[in-house]
Amino acid sequence: MFLTGHTGFKGSWMLKTLSLLGADIKGYALLPKTKDDLFYLINGAEICDSVIADLRDKEKIEKEIVDFQPDFIFHLASTAISSFIL
Repeated sequence: MFLTGHTGFKGSWMLKTLSLLGADIKGYALLPKTKDDLFYLINGAEICDSVIADLRDKEKIEKEIVDFQPDFIFHLASTAISSFIL
């Protein structure tokens, strides 16, 4: 499984769930913002091959996907919208 956003809240839950199911996982995301993030609490770096990089780096993510050859890709990387422009 290839999982983008594995360091975020929902991505960490997905990472832990897939790990408990015995999946071979490669995660791709930015670093968590604080040391108290769920990713660290579940020891996320120990339960997957963790790549810390920006999703907008097309060449890097393409290389990681091609090298890993996943059966499935789960895309959970996102950005929170903090304000609206009216």
